[in-house]
Amino acid sequence: MLKVLKIWTLVFCLLGVNFFASGQNFDEHETFGMQILNDTIVVKNGQFAFNSLTVNNNSSQAQHFNVQYNLPAGWNFVTNPSASFEIKRGEFLTIPFRISPSRAALGDFNYPVSIILKNSLTGKEKIISFIIKIKQNTNWSASLISSGIVVSKIDSIPKFVLKIRNSGNKRELFDIEIKTDLRVSLPSTGNQIFLYPGKDTLLTVYVSNNIKTSQNNNIVFYVKSKAETQMITGTVYFAEDTYIGHKKKYGVLPFDIEYVGVNAFLPNQGYSYLNIDGEYQPSANNSFTFRYRTNSFSKEEKFNTNSLFLNYQGKKFNAFAGNMVNFVNYQINGDGLKLGLKLNKQNEIQTFALKSRLSDSEMFGFKQEYQNESKTSFSSNFLIVKEHEKAENIFFGIHRFDKRFSTTNQLMLTAGYSNTLKLENKENNKGLMGGYRLEWKKGAARIQSSYHYYSDLFPGLFKGLQYGNHELSVGRKTRGFYLFSESTFRNPYLEPNEAVSLYQNSSINEHGVRLRINDNVKIATLSYSLLDQYQKNTEFGKMTGQKVGLNFSTNRIKFSQSLMLNYVKSTIKGATNKNLDKTYSVFYQMKFKDFGFNGNYNDGAVYYFDYQNFANSDIKPNSYNLSLSYTLNNKSRTFYNRSFVSLVKNTGVSEQSLNFSNEVFVEIPRIKASFNFYSNINLINVKLAPSFNISFKKALGIPLVFKKKYHSASIFMFKDKNNNDIFDKGEEPVSEVNIQVNGVTLQTNKKGMAFLKNVDKGEYIVDYRKIQNLRGWVIDGGTLDTLNIQRNISLGVPFKQSKSVSGRVVLGTDNKDQRKESLGGILIFAINKSGELIKTATNNNGEFFFNLNSDKYNIQIPTNIFEEGTTIERPIISVDLTKGEVPEVIFKVTQKKRQINIKKN
Repeated sequence: MLKVLKIWTLVFCLLGVNFFASGQNFDEHETFGMQILNDTIVVKNGQFAFNSLTVNNNSSQAQHFNVQYNLPAGWNFVTNPSASFEIKRGEFLTIPFRISPSRAALGDFNYPVSIILKNSLTGKEKIISFIIKIKQNTNWSASLISSGIVVSKIDSIPKFVLKIRNSGNKRELFDIEIKTDLRVSLPSTGNQIFLYPGKDTLLTVYVSNNIKTSQNNNIVFYVKSKAETQMITGTVYFAEDTYIGHKKKYGVLPFDIEYVGVNAFLPNQGYSYLNIDGEYQPSANNSFTFRYRTNSFSKEEKFNTNSLFLNYQGKKFNAFAGNMVNFVNYQINGDGLKLGLKLNKQNEIQTFALKSRLSDSEMFGFKQEYQNESKTSFSSNFLIVKEHEKAENIFFGIHRFDKRFSTTNQLMLTAGYSNTLKLENKENNKGLMGGYRLEWKKGAARIQSSYHYYSDLFPGLFKGLQYGNHELSVGRKTRGFYLFSESTFRNPYLEPNEAVSLYQNSSINEHGVRLRINDNVKIATLSYSLLDQYQKNTEFGKMTGQKVGLNFSTNRIKFSQSLMLNYVKSTIKGATNKNLDKTYSVFYQMKFKDFGFNGNYNDGAVYYFDYQNFANSDIKPNSYNLSLSYTLNNKSRTFYNRSFVSLVKNTGVSEQSLNFSNEVFVEIPRIKASFNFYSNINLINVKLAPSFNISFKKALGIPLVFKKKYHSASIFMFKDKNNNDIFDKGEEPVSEVNIQVNGVTLQTNKKGMAFLKNVDKGEYIVDYRKIQNLRGWVIDGGTLDTLNIQRNISLGVPFKQSKSVSGRVVLGTDNKDQRKESLGGILIFAINKSGELIKTATNNNGEFFFNLNSDKYNIQIPTNIFEEGTTIERPIISVDLTKGEVPEVIFKVTQKKRQINIKKN
């Protein structure tokens, strides 16, 4: 028995040892690993974040795991991943998942997500983490609670309230800058504001009511955040009780008289003349303008500077008589008559006839224009010229069709024909012209192409001209690649030269590529092109070459500069001067505040005549032009002084010169006069004739006493206690309140009166909606009146006793530490049964007040102005003022507490 017991004891000991060894072996082989697909994920605002977890089982047996995911507060899984799983030995498992970020997530934070993997049997844990970044979404707005304020002596200090709201997903730092000629305070919270997402703030800027410079003054607010700037303009109205349209009740024929002296102090070279011009407008749709320029006054001879014209412009008809200067492929300068008629909104015709001042000829013209609302236009120009000196009659017509498909896509076609009749031999020479212009953009590609052709027999200034300009670009605003081609050919350049019996021809061609980089402030362009130039001559051929250019420019508010560098490698057949094969050019322009600098230097031939002039010499042409300028002016622009100093040299063409010029302008608004002085002198060679020009201009007016043109009106406002629409004894005037007449703000005096004095005939809209501080009284019969002023009139405006509605916005929150929304500047609306809308704004305490007629109203607060998670208990509250006074209207706004949301599975 003892022996059997010993045997069993030995067996159990061996089993125990083996079991312990087996357990120890399991612990040693419990190996598993975990990996994340992406350790950093960047997603756009509102998008899901995708990632995956891979777990490897490297042990000799299957293992069971539990997974715990820790997400930032407010974040969730799109589909909850498995919380536990089993992996067989030697295998792995990949768990994909998508995470939905909170809508309140910031764009400038890193959000960590941690995953805890735990062996269910042994309890061993491993932790891995990754980062989710939300792409920064900048979205903010700035606005004025009221874009216009009225300044008067009786007001407390008036103010602008600027509201800035950050609707993006990142924190924003705002800079506020104010520009105005008025005396204002700094913003109430300083010049910089830091706002979290979903937050807003109000800034108060006070305007002095003791400084008055004009009837209407602007204040410009610049709100900046990084690269974005918003400009908001507020208007300050200085209110008085009288609006004066014109100084006198009679019409005035205004005209200006100007004396111009050219080299007036040089007795043998100077001359002078007078300009007289004016305008008379009998009605809104009819006006007359005239100008008369005298012949020149000079001791030596009279220059023919005289001209006279009279123009009438009506709603549909216009007429012009006198000296005409125009251009329709032909230089027109003569005395005659022009008539125009507008047939309808789309069609207009015009015809003219004149005697030319430039030659012994008469001209007759006709023009037709058509333009519809779809941005399609068509025009035709016809001209007949009778040239007595050349004994020929010329006729040509030019037609143009223009179609604008969008702001970036446009097509224009031009076609023309001509006939020149030689009266001596009855010879007819017919000419043609045509052309097009195309602008087209599709995605990142853009084409700009134009071409114009004038035959050798087409008369006018463009005779024999062929011009083409083409550009193909690919790229965005910041950078682009360009192919370009530009060519000009002229045949004949001049008429046949009888002395040398040849035609003068010319051509300029350039074809190349450009690379451009633009960051809105700095622009850089690198270009390479092939070019040739030619002017017909008896000795030399074409100039052919290659050109490399680099352009760089900077544009800021107070500083701008531009630098251009060019290198040309060229050859010209027939030239022996080896110095002409290379040309270096530098151009630099800079402007800083009121200082300016221009510099241009060329080392080598630039134009074809440079090659002709220096082809058989050893001289290398060079030229430079350096100039410095300064402008001094006052804020009101009634005075400025511009000074220029320039140093100029051109080898073989002109000697070096140092010129100083100065221009002074002085305006005296009180007497409606201005002076202008201009002088120029060569400081190196003073004997060269300097120039000194002077002009004096004075505005005058002739009263038209035979006709009373302007009228006056008075507006009287009073509290009508007995509701009889008549001002009775004991009733009070409505004094020192603001109204608007056609947008002009007036303030009633102590007697309740406001006046319009010497105003034009017509309708005037009187707006009483600015009267909001008259508690207990409201205007009877609406908030607008129409005055039809055809004579002197008076208007009485009775106010009836009103009902008032007061209320406030109350802000509550479930979290005491949570930052509260601003309560100032919230618009509250009152809508009556007829749909008429009255609005007011809350003060800094959230309080508001309505002054209303007896009616039923819905008092409403907007629901979309607060951040996410904010609720309004009753956004619309109905009140019935026909039954007496109503209780205070309270809008309760609640901000919910934000809770940390950690998913544990």
